[in-house]
Amino acid sequence: MLSVIILLQSKIQELTLDYKEALEAQKKYRETLDLIYAKNTRKAHEALEFQNSVIKTEGALIETLQKQANQQLNSNQNKYLFILILIIIAMVVLAITLRSSHWLKNSKQKKPLDG
Repeated sequence: MLSVIILLQSKIQELTLDYKEALEAQKKYRETLDLIYAKNTRKAHEALEFQNSVIKTEGALIETLQKQANQQLNSNQNKYLFILILIIIAMVVLAITLRSSHWLKNSKQKKPLDG
């Protein structure tokens, strides 16, 4: 609003042929515009800096979450691998036990026939 008022003042002074005052009003008008644009530019720059800091913070948070997810995934894979190994060992022990039991039954059955 101030810049518009100053511009109108310069136009009025031009119409009244007061060119010196009109020139001064034009200078004030340009200075006012420069201040407004500088203020807007500074605000825009501050907003961009804030957005940049938010983006960096969110990026760091996302990276941390991705690392945690990868660690959890690796931990889960290790648990499943351990369980799988235990199942295989149990199956091998069961197979050996069944085979031994079957062998013992066969050997006991053969001895009475021989004696």
